[in-house]
Amino acid sequence: MQKKVLLIMLCLVLTGATMVYGQDPKHKIFYKDVPEIQKDEYSIQISDAVSEKVFTKMKLNITNKTPDYLIYKPAEAVFHYEHGNYSPTKKMDIISPMERDSKVIEVSGGDKFHVDKLSVDLNFFYRLPSTGTPQSADDFNLPASVNDFNAGNFKCTLQKLNKTTKETTAVFNCTYMGKDYGIVDPGKLSVKLEDGKEFANDKKSKPKVLEPGEDIKITAAFFVPAKVADMQFANMKIVWKNTFIESKAVKISGSTFNLEIDPGKTEGKNK
Repeated sequence: MQKKVLLIMLCLVLTGATMVYGQDPKHKIFYKDVPEIQKDEYSIQISDAVSEKVFTKMKLNITNKTPDYLIYKPAEAVFHYEHGNYSPTKKMDIISPMERDSKVIEVSGGDKFHVDKLSVDLNFFYRLPSTGTPQSADDFNLPASVNDFNAGNFKCTLQKLNKTTKETTAVFNCTYMGKDYGIVDPGKLSVKLEDGKEFANDKKSKPKVLEPGEDIKITAAFFVPAKVADMQFANMKIVWKNTFIESKAVKISGSTFNLEIDPGKTEGKNK
């Protein structure tokens, strides 16, 4: 009798295990660690790779090793399964020079992702030179004689101007109208007084990369001692220098790796 009870209990346990692994839609497969990917332009640490019935996802810690921008296009990655290939649907992103960023990459669409192994192609990086081609613009008069100006493929409009004795603030909206990428760095501009003295933009902001049709708000703020000039009445010019850059992205080499189930981790984390 005791043996019969033990046999029934064993069957129930085995049946339950089959239910969890084979039918539970929330059952997760965890994969073995993948060696860090090292390339001349970037490195990628892959972690938390996991699949359920309806998705596979993982975390990517990406380090940009270059003085240029890395354009990250997850839609160009490919996850290879026995039943077909899938790509993420997330939009592109940009990693600044010499910086590190974390991304979660995921594929879905169907119910066959609960697999023990697959391969992944991360062929989705483009290098965008930060120097590019400077776009020249005429000096902008303060007070303004016109509200609109062009800097190559950038179209800009003065939206707000405030001049006081010690401070002048000008706000512009600029749109990149080209076909590649625009880089705008407000930290490059300065203001020039009639006597030739120049003062840097006091409004600190990082450069921004623009896609075609995208815009940016530029704030130029200047603080000039009253003993140098009363800015409320002074004639000044904004000197744009290399504020506006146009640059072309070049695709760089990708990498491929395999994911394989980690039985211990999978069993332990599903308890």
